[in-house]
Amino acid sequence: AKCGIKVFRISVGARDFRCSEWWYGKNKYDFEGMSLTLDSIFRQVPDAYIILQIAISPPTWWGIANKDEETCGFNGRLWRDYNASHSFSSQKWLTDIAEAYTEFFKFFKTTPYYKRTIGYVTVIGRYTEAFRWGYNSSNYKAMTDYSKPELLGFRNYLQQRYKTVKQLNAVRPAAQAVSSFADAALPTPAERMKSNGYFVDPVRERNVLDYRMYINENHADKIGVFTDMIRKLVGKDTVIGLYYGYVFSDAHGHNRTFSNESGHYGLAKALRHKQIDFFMDSMVHAQREIGNAGPTAGAPAANALHGKLWLDEADIRTHLSGGRAEYSGAGNMSESLAVLWRAFGTIQVNRSGLWWFPINGKNAYSDDKIWHAFNQMSCEMQYTARMRPQRDLRNTVAVIMDPQSIHFRKYSKNDPVCGNLVTGILGPISKAGFEYDMHLIEDIELMPDDYKTYIFINSFYLTARQKAVIKKRFAKNGNLLAFSYGAGYFTGDRDQVYTQSVDNISQLTGMKIGMFDNKNIIPEGYSLAGKYFVQQKLQVNSKKPEALAPLFYVNDKSANAVLRYSDNSGAESAVAGAWKDHGKYKTAYLGIPVWTPELLRSLALLGGTHVYSSDKPVYVLRPGNGHILLHTAPAVTANIKLPRKVKKVYDVINNREIAGNSSSFSVKMPKRSTTYLRIEE
Repeated sequence: AKCGIKVFRISVGARDFRCSEWWYGKNKYDFEGMSLTLDSIFRQVPDAYIILQIAISPPTWWGIANKDEETCGFNGRLWRDYNASHSFSSQKWLTDIAEAYTEFFKFFKTTPYYKRTIGYVTVIGRYTEAFRWGYNSSNYKAMTDYSKPELLGFRNYLQQRYKTVKQLNAVRPAAQAVSSFADAALPTPAERMKSNGYFVDPVRERNVLDYRMYINENHADKIGVFTDMIRKLVGKDTVIGLYYGYVFSDAHGHNRTFSNESGHYGLAKALRHKQIDFFMDSMVHAQREIGNAGPTAGAPAANALHGKLWLDEADIRTHLSGGRAEYSGAGNMSESLAVLWRAFGTIQVNRSGLWWFPINGKNAYSDDKIWHAFNQMSCEMQYTARMRPQRDLRNTVAVIMDPQSIHFRKYSKNDPVCGNLVTGILGPISKAGFEYDMHLIEDIELMPDDYKTYIFINSFYLTARQKAVIKKRFAKNGNLLAFSYGAGYFTGDRDQVYTQSVDNISQLTGMKIGMFDNKNIIPEGYSLAGKYFVQQKLQVNSKKPEALAPLFYVNDKSANAVLRYSDNSGAESAVAGAWKDHGKYKTAYLGIPVWTPELLRSLALLGGTHVYSSDKPVYVLRPGNGHILLHTAPAVTANIKLPRKVKKVYDVINNREIAGNSSSFSVKMPKRSTTYLRIEE
C-alpha cells in the first residue's frame, strides 16, 4: 500500500481451492472463517480493494457423495486430483455449485467487504488453472475421463455437430459405424495414443480428433456456464476472470504431458463469452532463465480483439527465498530486479496486465528495493494508460496460432515439432527485434488487415473458407504470408471427411511443394545467405536428431530458395524453404519446423516490417506500447533504430534520458540485466 498498490487478490480461506473453507455438506455452510481472512487485508489497508478468489470445484465430501460425477480412468478407477475431481461434463456439479454460491453471496453482500470487491477470479481444475484433472501430473498413469457424464457429454457433442447418424458414419471407417448416437463410445487409451507418423490419420482416427475437440470446447462451454452464474449473483459492476487460454504453453510436453488434453484450446470459444472480462496465465515456466523471454502463455492481442484483458500472474521467484531463484537463476538483488522488470516490461509491450504472486512465500519480495521497483512500475503503467501510445500495425508482425490444428498431431509427451513451432517460438521471437501481436486463427475475419507480415505458425488444418479469408484479407499491398511445415496439409469442414494432401500446401503457399516418401529423413538443414537471410544451422532436436515423417520440400524453380536440408539428412540437399513474389503479395514456406531469431527477423524484413536492431540477436528486444524492453544475459551494447525520429528516449528504471530528437541510439547493458525504455514522440 505504501508503494501505491491497493488492489489485492485474496482467497475466501487460507488457500480455498475447493470451497472447503465454508461449504461442509449439502445445505451446510459456515462463513465465519471467511470474515477473519478478509479482515486481515482491511486491518492493514482500510481503503483497499480486493479481487476475490472463489473456487468453482467442490470439496472432498461432494466427491464422496457423488462418485458417479467424478473423473475416472478407463478401468473405472476414480481420479481424485487434490480433492473432489468432478468430471467437466457433470451437470450436477454445476447445479450444486450454483446453489452453494447463491447462499455464499447472500451472506457476502451483508459484509462491508462486498462493496470493496471490484472483481472475482474463479479457480477450477488442476493447479486451479482450468486444467483437466491429472493433467501435467506425475500421477497421470491412466488417461481420463471415462466417467458416465463424460460419455453422455461426448455423445451429445457428436449429435450437435453431425446432426444425423448417417452424417457421423459418413466421416468414419465402416468398422466404426454406429446405429445411433447412444452407441457412440469414447476412444480408448490405446486409440488415443496410436498414430502412424507425425500426424493422425484423419479418417481412421476421426473419433480421437472429435474427442480432442470436445475436451477443449466443453471446457470453454463450462467456463461460460459458471461465469454466467457468478455474473447473475454479483451484477455488472465488477470484473470476472479466470486462468485459461495457455495456447502457447507446453506444446513440447517435456516428457510429462500432452497439451491437447489440457482443455485450454477452446480459447476462441471462451473469448466470445460476454460475461468474462479477463483471462490470465501463470507465465510460461520454460524460457524463464535470465537472458530468455520469460514469456506469456496466452494470446494478448486475441483477448484485446474481444474486449478482454490478458493478465499474467507473475509468480516470480527471487534470490531472497534462499539461494538462486527457481527457473531464472537470479542469485542477487540486481538479477532478481532484472527478472521482475522483464516480467513487467513483457506485459506492458503486450498491452496486458499482471499481478505479483510470491508463490513460494518466505521472503521473496521482502526488500525495499523491490517495493521501490513495484512503485515505479505501477506509476509507469498508469502513465502509459493516460498516454495511450499510437500504433502503426505496418511495423508489427501478426503471429497466428491455430488451436484446432494442434489436434492433428500424434499423441506424444515429447514433441519437438509443435514444441518448436508453438511454445519454442516465444524465446526466439523475443530476440528477433520487431513488435508482434499474438492472434488466433479463429479470428482471421476480425483481426486487423493492415499488418505487413503474417506468420501462421502451425496451421496444419485449414478449411476452404479460412484459406479464402486469408487470401482475400491479407494477400495484398506487398504483404508477406509465411507458413511452416505442414501448413494446410489437412482440409475439410468440421462435419465432413477430412482430407490430406501435399497439394493443399502447394495451393496455400502458391509454390509447388513435394513430400518425401522416405520416412528416414532427418529434419535438419541450414538457411542460405542472401538479401534477407543469413546462413545458420537448423535442427529440430539438437540433443537427439530423429527422423520425421512426413517432411516436405519446395519443387518450384520460380521460388527463391532460403533453406536446404543438410547432406546427412537423407533429403539430398533438397530445398526445405523458399519465398515467392506473387505481385500483389509474397508467400514464404519453411519446411524445417524450428524457429530462430534470425529466421524470424528475415521474415519481418522480407515482409517490410521495421526491425529495431541489426545486432546479433543474443538479447531480448521487445518494442511496443510506447516502450522498449531490453533484457540480456551477456554484457552487450544494444544499438537501436526507431521507425521515426522521436522527442525523447527515457530510461524508466534509472530515471534518465537516453536520447533526444533522434531515431537511433545505443544502450550499454551489464550482464544479466534489464533496461526498460519509454519512447516519447
